[in-house]
Amino acid sequence: MVQDKVGSNAEDLPRDDMNLIVLNHVPTKKERKFGVGRLPELDQATSSCSYNLTHLEEEIERSNEERAERERKDKENEDFRARLKAFLETAYPGQDF
Repeated sequence: MVQDKVGSNAEDLPRDDMNLIVLNHVPTKKERKFGVGRLPELDQATSSCSYNLTHLEEEIERSNEERAERERKDKENEDFRARLKAFLETAYPGQDF
């Protein structure tokens, strides 16, 4: 009955399923699986990042440059507003600006 659900032989079983069966049923002694050896922890992260690290570094650099440019422009605008306010206060004393 079990063969009807799984298939007629092991070739019909996906590799991941077969690996799980082996890992679940092979006894562990001294942190080793007989015939398999020492295995990494299953919950360790793997390096399956789909982005190119260089691309991400370039994006970060571009973003930092854009932020620095915005900050520079904000500072220029702030300086201009302060000079304009000083000029208007001199030209029109007694007015609130």
